[in-house]
Parts: sequence; structure tokens; C-alpha cells
Amino acid sequence: MNAALDQLCRGESLSGQQTQEFFANVVSGDCEPLELAAMLVALRCKGETAEEVYGAARALLAAAEPFATPDYDFIDCCGTGGDGLATLNVSTATAFVLAALGVPVAKHGNRAVSSKSGSTDVLKILGIPFDARPARSRQLLDNLQLAFLHAPQYHAGVKHAMPVRQTLKVRTLFNLLGPIINPARPNLRLIGLYDARYLKLVAETLQKLGVGRALVVNGEVDEIAVHGETQVVELRDGELKSCTITPEQLGLPRYPVSAIAGGEPEYNAEALLQALAGKGSEAYRAAIAANAGAGLYLAGKADSLKRGAEFAMAALQDGVAETYLQRYLNEVRDAA
Repeated sequence: MNAALDQLCRGESLSGQQTQEFFANVVSGDCEPLELAAMLVALRCKGETAEEVYGAARALLAAAEPFATPDYDFIDCCGTGGDGLATLNVSTATAFVLAALGVPVAKHGNRAVSSKSGSTDVLKILGIPFDARPARSRQLLDNLQLAFLHAPQYHAGVKHAMPVRQTLKVRTLFNLLGPIINPARPNLRLIGLYDARYLKLVAETLQKLGVGRALVVNGEVDEIAVHGETQVVELRDGELKSCTITPEQLGLPRYPVSAIAGGEPEYNAEALLQALAGKGSEAYRAAIAANAGAGLYLAGKADSLKRGAEFAMAALQDGVAETYLQRYLNEVRDAA
């Protein structure tokens, strides 16, 4: 560890193997708090590379509770959180729309980061078990096209880093890892980041991990925005391509970001129910359509982001999403 830290202090990057070995020690509880704090700060000050993030991701995935990865295409749609804007739960609603339209989703989620309500918080209000065992989650993915994977359940070793992270109170490599380390290892990813500076870094990490197709996005919020431009890095056929998209290009109006402001979990859960029934906030439905449309595009169900958004909006307006949600709720509540 001392050699690696000295290397970082000289401004030299670590190899993936070095970071993998270090983070393997972290999640096994074999790393001293001061060592972890020093390494996280040194990486942050130097600037993390894709190779370093890749090594850390490999360590956490290797230590995760196993999940039997399906042999069919499936997607994760999630964000890092931490954008500080406390919006409604777009990625959670997006998961329901995608599943309703036949795209299997293994959604990796957690409690709130900077908002009052994360994905797990909303699921709890809806009565959806968020801590099902891996075999049950795989069954839900196979039969209902949707499973929610609670990050702390699968990555128990991360608890060893929590005291240091809470003491540091600054963003570190851990803030980027959440969407990357889905234990089901989806081959399709829609990932939102809290900072556009990391778009290429995360896309390159996904590339190294062998992900087939991905969109890594930042629209000031950690998802595709309906209030302004969204910066995008797309991974397709092993290549990376950057672009900027606007709501108008998706066939959607612009709304102020305040129009999708969230609140407590109860408020966000009710807003989600309303949106999936084609009611409530137009801005929220537009945000869901924009992001679900991107998922449809990744899954090959739409030939463009705009067409995908149109399909997703139709699912909200025509009752397809609401019907699916009720079916899903009935299934998981009856089994609970």
C-alpha cells in the first residue's frame, strides 16, 4: 500500500491490478482507516483513471453476493445520486416503463444520497421488497422482467469503508462505483452521473468490463434532462461516441428543473403512481419518457432516442405502464 500511495503522490496512476488488490483488502476489512482515507484522497487529487476505477469495480464485483447472470439481454438504469437537486425518482419509474414494454431490468439501487428519497426508499413505501434473495430476484427478472437489487445487500463489504467516507465528507471513487457494480452484470446500461467530467471515464470503465451497450449521461441532474441539454457518451460496438441532446430532439417540451422537484418518500411514491397512470406532473412524465426512451434505444426496441421517448410516453398515456405496475405489485406483495 505504501508503494502505491507514494506512486499516487508523484502524480503517477495505478494499474488496474494495484487498485483491485487494494480495494479487495478494503471490502474484506483488511485495510486501516487511515490507509483508506489517504488512498481515496490521493486518487481524487490526482484524478482517477478508467483503469483505476476498473480495478476497484473488479474487486467489489468479485466480493459481491453472487447473482446468476441471465443469458438474455437486460438493462440497468440508475444514477450515482449526489447531484444535489433532490428530484423525483426518475430511474425507478423508468424501470417500470421499460419492463412494461418488454425490456428486462435488473435495477441496482440504494437509499437517498443527496435527496430525501432514493430508489429503495420509494420501493419500501410501495410495499415492494427491496432485499429479496438473489434466487427470488432472478425469478422476478425472468418472469416479470424486473428485479430490484439493494446495493448494501450485495456489497456488504463496503460497510468497512463507510466510517472513512462519512468522515471525509468529499466525493471519492466510491461515488462513481454504485452504478458500475451491479452484481447481475447487465450487458446494457443507462447510467446517470452527478458530474459531466466523469462521463468518458465511466464509459471507458464499462468498456473494460465488457458491457455491450451503454449511455452515460449528465443533464445537470444524474439522468437525461427535460430542463436543458444532456451530455452523453455512448458505448456501442466497442467504440465511444459523445453527443449532446436536448428535450426538443426527443420531441419533448422543456420544463424547469423545479417542476420535477421531489420530497419525502411518500410524496415521491405517490408521484410515481400518478405518472405511471398517465396523470400528475407533465414534467415528470416527460422525464420518465426521455429516460425510458433511452433504455428502449439501448435494447434495440427503438431506432432512435426520439422514437424511444415516443414509445415510452405512449405507455404512460395508454395504460400499459399502469397495468404492468399493478401486476408487478400484486405478484411481489402476494409472495412477501
